[in-house]
Amino acid sequence: MAIIYSIIDYFTDYSNSIMQMIVENVKIGKFEYSTTISILYFAVVMIIILFVNGILSRSANKAVN
Repeated sequence: MAIIYSIIDYFTDYSNSIMQMIVENVKIGKFEYSTTISILYFAVVMIIILFVNGILSRSANKAVN
């Protein structure tokens, strides 16, 4: 579970260049562009999290059985 939280923390940290780009576009009023980037970024992060979660679940099931 800590790995999932670490991934989320990494992807939402302000030092991340994509997060900085989203915030900068909001500040200058490009709401459509920043929303599009945000939604795509969210989708990519969710796919990565689901992939890691699937790997961790399989590892845990193999360890238990």
